[in-house]
Amino acid sequence: MTTILNGIITFVSTGMDYLMVLLVLFHRFKHPRQRLAIICADYTGTSILVIIALVAALVLRQAPDQWLLGFLGLVPLMLGGHLLIHGQTEPSAAQRVSGHHLFLTVTTITVTACGADNLGVYIPYFTILDRRELILTLVTFAVMVAIFCLLAYTITHLPVIKAGLDHFGPLLTGILYLWLGTFILIDNGTILHLWRMLGH
Repeated sequence: MTTILNGIITFVSTGMDYLMVLLVLFHRFKHPRQRLAIICADYTGTSILVIIALVAALVLRQAPDQWLLGFLGLVPLMLGGHLLIHGQTEPSAAQRVSGHHLFLTVTTITVTACGADNLGVYIPYFTILDRRELILTLVTFAVMVAIFCLLAYTITHLPVIKAGLDHFGPLLTGILYLWLGTFILIDNGTILHLWRMLGH
């Protein structure tokens, strides 16, 4: 029970910001195939991060330098800038995005938006778990991915949230991506490290 609780706390502590990303994704892409693509991409992106964390924890026994992980924030910055500049000119534009394209995009967002925080927490955490605890933790993570998807989908149907997203959806999505990218760069000390490298 303690292992499950610790797994839930670990997942939630690194995933609350990504819940906001899921929320805008589920609101913007409404076709059943698109929403299935989002869920599958969430699982794929999370699996990639877990595999990287496992390799680092079991083989390297250490996490990469935190400032290097911060470079993952460049991808959300580019996505946010692109969305704010080009926007979504037609309400139906999102519905024409293919499931395959959406899957690749959301997988990329999952890895880059969550990568720095997740790897920084997962790697040291995995090193202290035995095999049974590790398996139980991974199962817990899988269940939490489903819960987060369900929670985000449910929230998008709340009248107040839906009205706000209908009106400001693309703008909020762009701002969210920019905030995530900037936060990742600053929180992981990437900008400060580069500043010091330049001799300031």
